[in-house]
Amino acid sequence: MENKFLVLSSSSLGYSLYNFDNGKEILSKPRNKMFYIDNTPISIGDYVSIDDDNNIIKILPRINKLQRPNVSNIDIALTIISAKEPNFSSFLLDKYLTINNAYHIKSVIVISKVDLLKNSELKKLKTRMSYYEKIGYNVIYLDNYNKDESFYKLIDLIKDKIVCLIGQTGVGKSSFLNLLDDNLKRKVDANSKIYGRGRHTTKEIKIFKTDYCFIFDTPGFSSLDIDFLKPIDIAHHFPGYESFFSNCKYNDCLHDNVKLDCQILKKVSEDFLSSDSYQNYVKILQEVKSFDVWKKKI
Repeated sequence: MENKFLVLSSSSLGYSLYNFDNGKEILSKPRNKMFYIDNTPISIGDYVSIDDDNNIIKILPRINKLQRPNVSNIDIALTIISAKEPNFSSFLLDKYLTINNAYHIKSVIVISKVDLLKNSELKKLKTRMSYYEKIGYNVIYLDNYNKDESFYKLIDLIKDKIVCLIGQTGVGKSSFLNLLDDNLKRKVDANSKIYGRGRHTTKEIKIFKTDYCFIFDTPGFSSLDIDFLKPIDIAHHFPGYESFFSNCKYNDCLHDNVKLDCQILKKVSEDFLSSDSYQNYVKILQEVKSFDVWKKKI
């Protein structure tokens, strides 16, 4: 039977691998340069086989792979959007969810820092987020410093899974990791009051084993370009659009022309799909179109 180890992290010394048979970590190096079948090198989250000298000899089949962050074999992506500092952004949320959908990764939406909201603000936010629940997403409202009912609801969703944290700088990923396992002791910096966001604290990609799950910690980002997707990918994988995409008259419909018998525009006009999110869709589509034009000029 082929042996199977999980790549937890990499450094100049080699790769840290998790042995599922005994629950221990070992340090290994690849034999020469190793590439997956799509010519990509080893990623954090890959499953690999090793020889008797602990050299990596094979990258095992992947379930999925993200490009940004560069990680593989994700069961659930915790898509973290802060309620405040930085302020809630449905645009970023829709962009993250689109990327996850395009790579066939299940998303759970986590709204962090809800303790910073007034009751009226939280009520308004929950009204907005009810749309995402309607189209099939689990939404968790998280106080990053207390293990409350919402925390344990999230634990039920991620237990025994390989989980990736995705979100912009300062949304509280490190705080969540510390809440999940206080032995991790991830560095947490105070929010910048000038810019309304946290400082970037995570520099590397790494998987931690906790009592609940394996979990990636990934660097945050202040912006996210999605030049690795095409316009048709956005049209197909934007949250809520996948189930209606095949009903459009044309299979290359970009949902931007009401005259083309577009089912997405019809559902938006009927208020079944959010008009606010549709505006996010248009912005993301235009962004990807500009990248697509640029690439065609090369």
